[in-house]
Amino acid sequence: MKCYVTSSQGVQCKNEARTKVGLCMAHKTRIARWGHVGKDIPIREYIRVAEVAAPRFLEGSTDEEKFWSGVSRTNDHWLWTGGICKSSGLGQLSYDGYNQTAGRVAWLIAFGELPKGTRVSPTCGEKLCVRISHLQVTLGGEPYVDLSPIELEELAGV
Repeated sequence: MKCYVTSSQGVQCKNEARTKVGLCMAHKTRIARWGHVGKDIPIREYIRVAEVAAPRFLEGSTDEEKFWSGVSRTNDHWLWTGGICKSSGLGQLSYDGYNQTAGRVAWLIAFGELPKGTRVSPTCGEKLCVRISHLQVTLGGEPYVDLSPIELEELAGV
């Protein structure tokens, strides 16, 4: 059923009426906002958005399997193909119950827990790279390179 609203020039609204009163959603919204249907104000044509491929879900039964299902290995880099954080551009996923960067998860899988306040960042310039040899751990902007395992344990509070 078509919307019953007709302009003063005799042109009927071409939208489908989706309400019981015979109005399209645009005219129903106008009544709610303005108190009238605004019959001589044209309804904006909406542009249809191109269809986007369905989101790719990580596969596997464990967190580690899910993580590695989202990694694409090339000769130079191991690129994260899962979710991406809009603000930083780094790979992001839910791991161990928390949202974490993909680089941090790669480090956790390879070496275990990290102390609070540490960051894992790629050194190769590719933000989505999770190859362990391309990652560095920093605390307050300084690399961890010179810290011994005992010093790391002290920072972790172990």
